[in-house]
Amino acid sequence: MLLKLKNLIFDLIFPQRCIGCGAADTTCCELCFSTIKLLDVQECYLCRSPQEHGETCVFHADFPTRLNGLLIACSYNANPLLKKSIHEMKYRRRPKGIGEKLAHLLAQTLTQYGTLALTYPLQEPPIIIPIPLHVSREKQRGFNQTNLLAESVASAFTPPLPVRHDL
Repeated sequence: MLLKLKNLIFDLIFPQRCIGCGAADTTCCELCFSTIKLLDVQECYLCRSPQEHGETCVFHADFPTRLNGLLIACSYNANPLLKKSIHEMKYRRRPKGIGEKLAHLLAQTLTQYGTLALTYPLQEPPIIIPIPLHVSREKQRGFNQTNLLAESVASAFTPPLPVRHDL
């Protein structure tokens, strides 16, 4: 209750403006957000060689910390607005709108490149596990941005994917 009141006062003093163009009443307008591009091809996260579903390439198959199936939605360095969007979501206390847009990008990537596109709903659904945020950080921010992203990504599918907070 106190956090909602605090956010209301914050919004009255500092009204929302698009982080891209400055348009009123939005964190990031559709036109600006459409400039954030999904990757055309998934890559080995170690050497950036093209890989169909985010697999670790054959040259790094024995790498001790390989992450097979690691999907990358967007290039963080090639999308300045993506950097601003993530920062806005985490630190500006306006996570919902921008979080839903970022979650949409993640869901698109899962559908397009992930094994999810090949197996779901034919087999057991994958689960989404948000990365825990330290209790003091969550209390300071008033939310956990990975929970918001996880819930939004999960709800983008029919039926919704399960989100597990207990693993």
